[in-house]
Amino acid sequence: MAVFMGLLLPSSLILAQGKTSRIQYLYLDQIKYISLDDLRNIYGGTLDWSYIQKKAYWEVNEHRVVLSLFSPYVLVDGKTYNLGYEVKFKNGAIYVPLKNFYPLLRKVKAEEVKLEEESQSSLLEEDLEEARVTELRASTKLNGVLVEIFISQPVTYEVFLPGHDWMNINFYHGEIDTAYFSELEIPGIIKQAKAFQFENSSQLSLLLNKSYDVFSHSLIPGPYRIQISMEDTTSQFSQSHVKQIAQRTDFVDVVIIDPGHGGEDWGNVGPEGLKEKEVALDVAKRLENLFTENSGLKVFLTRQSDQTVPLEQRARFANEKGGDIFLSLHADFSEDPTEAGFRIFIPGQAKSRRDSMTQISENHSSNPGPTDKIEDAPSGPDTLPGDGTSNRFAKESQDLASMVLEELEKALPTQSRGIGQAEFLVLRKAYMPAIVVQMAYLSSPYEEMLLKEEAFKEWVARALYRAIIRFRQSSPQSL
Repeated sequence: MAVFMGLLLPSSLILAQGKTSRIQYLYLDQIKYISLDDLRNIYGGTLDWSYIQKKAYWEVNEHRVVLSLFSPYVLVDGKTYNLGYEVKFKNGAIYVPLKNFYPLLRKVKAEEVKLEEESQSSLLEEDLEEARVTELRASTKLNGVLVEIFISQPVTYEVFLPGHDWMNINFYHGEIDTAYFSELEIPGIIKQAKAFQFENSSQLSLLLNKSYDVFSHSLIPGPYRIQISMEDTTSQFSQSHVKQIAQRTDFVDVVIIDPGHGGEDWGNVGPEGLKEKEVALDVAKRLENLFTENSGLKVFLTRQSDQTVPLEQRARFANEKGGDIFLSLHADFSEDPTEAGFRIFIPGQAKSRRDSMTQISENHSSNPGPTDKIEDAPSGPDTLPGDGTSNRFAKESQDLASMVLEELEKALPTQSRGIGQAEFLVLRKAYMPAIVVQMAYLSSPYEEMLLKEEAFKEWVARALYRAIIRFRQSSPQSL
């Protein structure tokens, strides 16, 4: 089976501009990417790069294209476009998603740009084993409906509501039994189902029994399934829950620091044996000391020692302590030892296969203890897994993540990988702004060495401290 997580699979395509030009493309997170340098060589213009701003500027044919690393947003002559997939940095070059960037080429080069892919290139996509959609279940909860779609392996997907009580789920490189799923009916929840198989994707369309204003979704393991929570805001349970959040009148006074993993759950392990659980606790205690010595804020750690703490228990602890900020500390891992840098995550659907795999890795303990099970919905059998809570603090979580990213970029000598989204179980039930900080890659020999250094861990802790103080100062009103 071919697994694409930053795996380089060079092939060629043809870009015609009066003449035939060949250009290499790479598969990154299952998406075809092309190098900005190669495009500049074909279409001309000047390409400048700002290391400090992490931005590229392409001046071509009296147009100006501005790209930011690890962001899907691109400026063309001052107008913003969303590529759908982030701009990437690989092997010293900047890469953009081919199919989504192609329309922008048309804008800066007008009718001169034509795209013809070689027929042989499709063979690479055929080598990708498709994820099979195997089953669908739906159940009524106190505060809404939970739909679970079971799949054979992790898959890139999207959920959207086109209107008229329909919900569509698209599976990139997904395979579905159209006859079986088009006959499904679940009384009281799903009136009708339709399944469609396309050349490189599949779609499941569900006609719901009613419209839902609040919904969230995530990909979780054990077994692999997509959970879609649809909250009924008219239910007595949901009205009580909204009232509980609305009654928060405290300022940012309580910080919850969550050292990832612990006890029998080592987390990721570096080439030289450094454990993620050790790094996370070390930095967490440094951060705790900074708050204790320099601020009037209350700070609590979800674990003070090398102990196993279930994911749901961490969020429950944060809520019981009246936390105003939840910060979960981790170190990432990749099969590619050259992959490196730090990345901040906010609650939300993962936008790339790489982020999906990080989500699955963190949601499934590598050495789970007897009480650390996540096969069942973490909220129990009667309520939705996330209750839609993370959506209510989306803006605050984004603001906090931006400040953390800025401070880490100023403090660390390593690469910034921007802000991503993922449905981490540890964040889903925290009733406050919440983020996950992937401080570095333990799989990188260089960054494993840095994570052993006292100075580097101190830089991380101080950057996090400054960011949280900034967030508090920028939030004079209650959350």
